[in-house]
Amino acid sequence: MAAIRIDNLEVAAIIGVHSYERTQKRKLLIDLVLDYDALKAAVNDDIKQALDYEVLAQEVTKLARRSKCYLLENLAVSLIEMIMTHKQVRKAFVCIKKPKAIPSARSVSFEMLVTRQSRGAFKAENRKNRFG
Repeated sequence: MAAIRIDNLEVAAIIGVHSYERTQKRKLLIDLVLDYDALKAAVNDDIKQALDYEVLAQEVTKLARRSKCYLLENLAVSLIEMIMTHKQVRKAFVCIKKPKAIPSARSVSFEMLVTRQSRGAFKAENRKNRFG
C-alpha cells in the first residue's frame, strides 16, 4: 500500500445547522489519506504517473469553499465522490474537523473511509445538493 496524506488543509466554509452558522464561513480542517498504486511513479520518478496532491488539495478546497452543507457527513461524501473521480485512487479517507463547534472541545470531527468497491453505496442523485 502507498498513500498520500494531507493534514489539516484549512478551508473556510458555510456549514452547520444553527442559524448563526448559515451566515458566516467558519474554519474547517480537512485530513485526507489517499491510497493508490505509487510503484510506477516511484520507479520512474514521474509526476504524470503519480497522484498529484497539489491538484487534489486545490479541488478539495474549491469544493469545500462552495459548501452550504448542514452536516459534516454530507460534505465528506461530496469530497470523497470528487476524490474518487481520480482513477488512481483505490481508497480514500477523509476527516473533517470543525474547530470550536463545542466551546469546551478543540474540535468536532467526522471521518469516512471509502474504497472503490464501496463507493456505490451513496449516489449523488440520492443526496441533497448543498453547493452554490
